[in-house]
Amino acid sequence: MKNTQIHAQGFALIEVLIAVFVLAIGILGAGAIQTMGLQANQGAYMRSQAMLLAGDIIDRIRANRSALSNYSAVDTSTMSTVPGLPTCISLSTGCSATDVATADISDWASKVKSGSYLPGANGKVVSLGSGSNVQVTITWGETDWNAGIRSNVSMSYVVTAAINTEIE
Repeated sequence: MKNTQIHAQGFALIEVLIAVFVLAIGILGAGAIQTMGLQANQGAYMRSQAMLLAGDIIDRIRANRSALSNYSAVDTSTMSTVPGLPTCISLSTGCSATDVATADISDWASKVKSGSYLPGANGKVVSLGSGSNVQVTITWGETDWNAGIRSNVSMSYVVTAAINTEIE
């Protein structure tokens, strides 16, 4: 009779080990899902920051449409330093439209290049066609997981906007 009781105690121990194993697999799965959710959230945050930066420069261009040509061909990837603010900013006499464009580009480029919005970001503004349309491109680096393999990918957000230069 003692032999039967010994076997019953060992059987219960195996059940506990299997239950712990199944629980561990479940916890690892939940952790993996949480990690994937955080990565997706981070990617969405970066895309929203790119939209914010693109919208910022487009709003600045629309507010100062008479100096539209000054905004075209801005490329932060080729800037070794961010342009400084014009001296008229501190004067009570005000600035010309060209000076305001220079101040806008300086402020926008410093936001893009600082990395506080998007790490490793670059921004580009290009006039299209007759010059009343602008295209803003924001690029940045992001970590992506594809089929369980981590890779660094270059992401970009491109927006084209019409600037009505006839209204003042």
